[in-house]
Amino acid sequence: MNGSKHAADLPRRLSRIIHAARLFVDLERLWTAARWPLLVLCLFLILALFGLLAKLPPILHALVLLLFAGGFLYVGYRSLRGFRPARRADALRRLEADSGFSHAPLRGLEDRLAAGSDDPFTQALWARHKARLAE
Repeated sequence: MNGSKHAADLPRRLSRIIHAARLFVDLERLWTAARWPLLVLCLFLILALFGLLAKLPPILHALVLLLFAGGFLYVGYRSLRGFRPARRADALRRLEADSGFSHAPLRGLEDRLAAGSDDPFTQALWARHKARLAE
């Protein structure tokens, strides 16, 4: 009884875990993409907070500000244009890798029976396979 309740609750629990894994994969990808724009911003802040920009002549000051703004926009565009939100398969792959699974049981849970769906023995064997993966 307890095992069947656990198996019935599996899709909902797995869905929550996959959603969280997608979120973390997205955050990691976003952090990786944002590191160069943040580096340019930090360099600007260092120069500004130490007062080095204020000591420059006005025309050079404006030129440096334009260079920083342009550099920030350029590296921001280059970094973020390649950002792709995580797909479900990415989250499953991440969960399997972090869990140490070597045979992809989570992706196997989403497999469908390709042939023999009208054969009772094949259906029973497939159901047993899915139950073992769920364990």
